[in-house]
Amino acid sequence: MSLNNFGIDRNLLVDSADMIIAESLKDDVSFNRRKLNTTGALYQLAKRARVHYFDSGIARPGGYGQRSILQSSSAKGAASGFLTMVDQVVAANAMAIVPDDGDAVLMDGTSVVLGSFLALAPLALPGKQET
Repeated sequence: MSLNNFGIDRNLLVDSADMIIAESLKDDVSFNRRKLNTTGALYQLAKRARVHYFDSGIARPGGYGQRSILQSSSAKGAASGFLTMVDQVVAANAMAIVPDDGDAVLMDGTSVVLGSFLALAPLALPGKQET
């Protein structure tokens, strides 16, 4: 299945150590791990998504969990904004990857964050914004 079917231009999976562990650009997928630029806007977006993840945790027998996204507003679990990425303005959304049934007991620590990006317009300034 092509993620481009949803109009998404780029997706990233970022682990708890701020490593990009998977990336798709249109229909091309890469599993080459690389460090996320911790001074960039994409890092801040992932950081906000992690805050939402921890803020929306609920007690479960044997640990904690998350409310089902189907039962709650996805806006409460997602971080969104506009970024410049590789000479383009993009609409960006990031959220922790969690089971959507709302009943799972989750491990301690931070979930992997999914970042999705839709290109809106080319950036008029020269240079590139690193992820």
